[in-house]
Amino acid sequence: MANTKYFGSCNGEAVLLSNPGYADRKNDFERLIGRPIVQGEKMVRDCQLFALGTCPNCGKIHVAERVIFYGNQPKLHKCGARCMAAKGHDCECQCGGANHGKAA
Repeated sequence: MANTKYFGSCNGEAVLLSNPGYADRKNDFERLIGRPIVQGEKMVRDCQLFALGTCPNCGKIHVAERVIFYGNQPKLHKCGARCMAAKGHDCECQCGGANHGKAA
């Protein structure tokens, strides 16, 4: 069994978003996020829905850029280039998914 973690960015820093959820991409994005969608923007999507969550730093709603499935009993190996360039969603690094796929 894995925990699902949603990561966004706040002031250029990866943040674990709290209260994650999905909203309608076309109708709610600008209202919830406060700006239009940027062409080519990284975001977690499920068809016409986009993932979002609350930033622990600023308290605003941010788009989820990455979703990670983190094991209940992770191996906690040292995070490195393999993690940073990962294309999949499963992570068991010490970073808890914060660095997983960040450079991909």
